[in-house]
Amino acid sequence: MPKDEGRDEAVRRLEKAVEAGEIHSKVWATPGLPMLIFITAGSIMSLFFGDIVWICVSYLLG
Repeated sequence: MPKDEGRDEAVRRLEKAVEAGEIHSKVWATPGLPMLIFITAGSIMSLFFGDIVWICVSYLLG
């Protein structure tokens, strides 16, 4: 999908592809890329601090 293409143009292009039988009528979309930010942040935090939940529980329980 070109970046300069607006939403309406993209929808029209997808509708034409569905009508032509190039793609099925249902498209499975996942929010995978936005989650990459949180996965990366969690990985970096675990490298520097370890298991943060265990540290908090240990602190609370004494």
